[in-house]
Amino acid sequence: MPRTILTLLRLRRTPLAGRGLPLVLLLAACPAKGPQPIVTPAPATTPATDGEADEAELRRARLARLSQRLEQAREAHHVPGMAVAVVQDDQVVFAEGFGLADLATGREATPETLFAVGSTTKAFTATLVAMMVDEGKLSWDDEISRYVPELVLRPRPAKEGDPPPPVTLRDVLCHRTGFTRMSLLWASGALPTSEVLAKASNAEPWAAYREQFLYNNVTFAAAGEAAARVAHTDWATLLQQRLLDPLGMRHTNVTLEAAAADPALATGYRWREVAEAHEAVPMRALQAIAPAGAINSTVLDMSQWLRLQLGRGTFEGTRLVSTERIVDTWSPQIEVGGGIRYGLGWMLGDWQGHRVVEHGGNIDGFAAEVAMLPDDGIGFVLLTNTSATPLQRESMSIVFDSLLGELPSDEAGEPLDLRPYPGKYVADFATFDDARFTVTAEGGRLFVDVPGQTKYALEPPDDAGRWRFSLTDTIQVYFELDAEGRAQVLHMLQAGYDFELPREGYAFPPELEPAQVAAQLGRYRDEQTRLDVTVRLEGGRLVADIAGQTAYVLRKPDEAGRWRFRVKDDLAVEFRQAGGAIDAIVLHQGESQTVLPRTKTAERPLPTVDQLLRKAGAAAFAARLRKLGAVELRGTVRLPSSAVEGRFSVIFDAEGRHRTELDFGPHGRSIDTYDGTAAWTVSTLAPPTEHQGKYLQQIALGSTFMMGDWTRGYDRVEVEGRRGEGDDERIVVVLRAGDLPPLTALVDPKRGEIRATQQVQLAEGAGTIPVQTELHDYRRAAGLRLPHRIRTQNVHAGATVFEVQSVARAQGDPAALFGRPTL
Repeated sequence: MPRTILTLLRLRRTPLAGRGLPLVLLLAACPAKGPQPIVTPAPATTPATDGEADEAELRRARLARLSQRLEQAREAHHVPGMAVAVVQDDQVVFAEGFGLADLATGREATPETLFAVGSTTKAFTATLVAMMVDEGKLSWDDEISRYVPELVLRPRPAKEGDPPPPVTLRDVLCHRTGFTRMSLLWASGALPTSEVLAKASNAEPWAAYREQFLYNNVTFAAAGEAAARVAHTDWATLLQQRLLDPLGMRHTNVTLEAAAADPALATGYRWREVAEAHEAVPMRALQAIAPAGAINSTVLDMSQWLRLQLGRGTFEGTRLVSTERIVDTWSPQIEVGGGIRYGLGWMLGDWQGHRVVEHGGNIDGFAAEVAMLPDDGIGFVLLTNTSATPLQRESMSIVFDSLLGELPSDEAGEPLDLRPYPGKYVADFATFDDARFTVTAEGGRLFVDVPGQTKYALEPPDDAGRWRFSLTDTIQVYFELDAEGRAQVLHMLQAGYDFELPREGYAFPPELEPAQVAAQLGRYRDEQTRLDVTVRLEGGRLVADIAGQTAYVLRKPDEAGRWRFRVKDDLAVEFRQAGGAIDAIVLHQGESQTVLPRTKTAERPLPTVDQLLRKAGAAAFAARLRKLGAVELRGTVRLPSSAVEGRFSVIFDAEGRHRTELDFGPHGRSIDTYDGTAAWTVSTLAPPTEHQGKYLQQIALGSTFMMGDWTRGYDRVEVEGRRGEGDDERIVVVLRAGDLPPLTALVDPKRGEIRATQQVQLAEGAGTIPVQTELHDYRRAAGLRLPHRIRTQNVHAGATVFEVQSVARAQGDPAALFGRPTL
């Protein structure tokens, strides 16, 4: 799938817990200047008592430690520059700049530096809607199209056959409409808001109404439009009059032009992981979806916004919005996952038992975090000039712990012995397949480097030996040590799961002999649910391999005869006996049970890779392609989740070189090329990129689904199983290349052709994106048998459908076709 569609704009920070690890990337350090402080405690009007003096001294110590920790985190996460302000008990008690606002000139970041705040804008818009609700001009449950008739969404009803339900202001403010991002509608900046909303009305839903949290900037922006229209003005004016002016936010604006005219504007950067360098990126115009992310501000201005929120609608004695409406925006509306819920323009979570109300923001060159502990009267804002950073999430732990946690003792005690833990640990869970998590010890701390993501700092272990991630207390690890005291297994705890990662080269001690479990081994299947489980002995441990999911290692049976999953105790397998033999397994999940009878048919042998390639005619395909020189496919491309259509061209040759060009008219153009050694992406939607390292390797493999020999470029190709029956039968083949996530291909056993693939793809600056591809309508054209309909999908962009209309010999110089492109 083209990089442009995969990585196109997030305009927010992805929530962490329950959704896998966070999707951000970083590596080495950046130049820094010392932090620029402004600490503004309230002046004392009377002599302080001893208790007050002690409290003031404690606060100074906490804030000094906070400053130190923030600077350490900035350097560790390669943030060029940032500013942080903290509000406590309605006072701005801390405001500092760190690092550089501009790397080229050496200009330092200060509390007056201007940054884009991205999707933290959403809470402002939700508050403007709340004000209109207070005035009786709107209701949370009014249908959005009543005020914004350009937007008429047709959600998928929960029950098939029912009419599309009405979409309300509440629905769009909490991202539960069932429509996913629609980024192509606004990313080019070419269309006004009214046209973006009108086009969105033709989008197809990704999920059923109110059943899934799906982030959508377009539909959220419509709520801002609704508030402005009932106030008989535009959103920017309403924001200025009702929030920015009353709060004294004089250095805040909402347009690219106003930001560019401010000499205090920071330069935005993205971190190039392989080159270990920062690259300046231009700001993006967001007027088409301004209510979802257009604010530019300083931490001093944003601290006044925090005071309004923590004051529950009151600022310096003046009520701007009712407490009831503020509480409405902080109230959960839909589950995000892992204990995180979404309110109205706010993420809702927990920090060590304290209620958290927060939101992040990400847009080209800038990342932000605004977070509060409303019951403790504490809030802070972090603004940075980098496109994405784990510091957004980690800052909550740093700030809240510095203000409320235990201060380190002057007597530090013995340092932790970290020697048992460093090494590589093998991950085979979730989206990881034979991946290596690397544990390192640096500066007296442990770090876990997750492939395709980043290096995460761990906090010292608690009394139970659990090391929590500094980024979030929802993820923890612990280690199993051998007799010599060396860690051999890393356990990762997240969302109720306990994932085992053995050290590279370590084999788990066998628990069972073959003779002990010979009766249990075999295949079990429930025809109604089509659930298929193979029980086998692997390394002396019993494994339940669930087709289409993963292989789960089982514990030895408990007193009730249940073999519990090692990864989660509330999942278990029980072997049912009849007539002295095992005739079925019972799969227990919580209170539910599923019976899978043992299959009586003997397992058919799986075909080899060579046999599949021969059926695909791989050798003849390659010979024909060499004769043609290069082939061009042309056709239409459609993104139904965004209601966007365009044209595409794909060119490839026998050397593995390829070029993909997409043209979406006013919504943008992009070209991806690979010339055999280098790869580029140019686009009207993002800065040009030369891909390096693992991203280059991923691009190099990008056209293999078009080739007869679909194993080309991969280091290891293994047949791992079979799915489906009859015409739907597919052979499961796993292809691995270097450190890239593996690609799972479903191959037609009769034709040797790939019919579907699943892979977690790497997107620099955006982390990892699970992508599924289906290949249909194989036909012969230009002497080659090729798929003529290709559908890729991921939860962020929805589906992308390519329809091939022509296949012909490509025209042009290969150096120009496959080399560095220009638009």
